[in-house]
Amino acid sequence: MPGTNEDLYMSSPGPRTHDKATTHGCTRGFWLHVAVLLIGAALLSACGASSTGDDLEMPATPVLSARESFAVIEQAYSPLHQEAESSSSILAQMRRGSVVEIVGRTASREQLDGRLERWYRVRYVDSEGWTFGGWIAVFETRGRAENYARTLSYD
Repeated sequence: MPGTNEDLYMSSPGPRTHDKATTHGCTRGFWLHVAVLLIGAALLSACGASSTGDDLEMPATPVLSARESFAVIEQAYSPLHQEAESSSSILAQMRRGSVVEIVGRTASREQLDGRLERWYRVRYVDSEGWTFGGWIAVFETRGRAENYARTLSYD
């Protein structure tokens, strides 16, 4: 009988199932557009920052940055100079097998003790100074430098 409660119950749709192509009644294309708009808005807001580079601060570079970061002293005693020249005053004598951190190097090479090498600015114990590249072995990591230092004899 039309109009009865039984009719209404029978004619009402069953439980709603989610089609893989829709989420809460919205298609995949709709959500793709929303995602593209959100990403675009984020990119545009990032572009609103100062693009002149005036506020960009670069760190000071001591002489030249050294790609190598550690060295091992190869001579029995190697001088740590105040300046990058052999006539400069000596701050300390570095022992063979000592691992030092390289913090800079000269741009040009110099002939000393029959070797053409750069001067390296290094940290040794609690001092910082210059040592000649012909007196050291240079490594990219502390671990490699320490491994090499263990192989040196201390005669």
